[in-house]
Amino acid sequence: AWVVLETLTILYTCWQRWPSLCRRSPGVPGLKWIMAHFLNALLSAAGFVMVWSNGKFATKPWQCRQSDSNECVDERAATYMDLWNTLMWAIIYWLARVILFWLSHRRSFPMFIHGTPWNNV
Repeated sequence: AWVVLETLTILYTCWQRWPSLCRRSPGVPGLKWIMAHFLNALLSAAGFVMVWSNGKFATKPWQCRQSDSNECVDERAATYMDLWNTLMWAIIYWLARVILFWLSHRRSFPMFIHGTPWNNV
């Protein structure tokens, strides 16, 4: 779903701002913005493929679903190592998302520096 949102954001912004795209004007996205969102969409798609291909989608037997006894044990969480092997790819995906979010949203310069008194156009 995140890939679709990022792709729609890129397409809509490029369509809406096409005449002034990459121009030096406040609020107009530049090539850096487009490439950052494209990289985000690409890494999101790669993360989806990684989690989906390594997922362990098993259905519990019907007799185990409402049972509170320890007769039925889910093989994905029988031991802590099995639980780690089940959740490892999802945890890696979410850590990568947090790091990517941080890298995308950190600011090393003011948002609208163009047009301020100390910067000439």
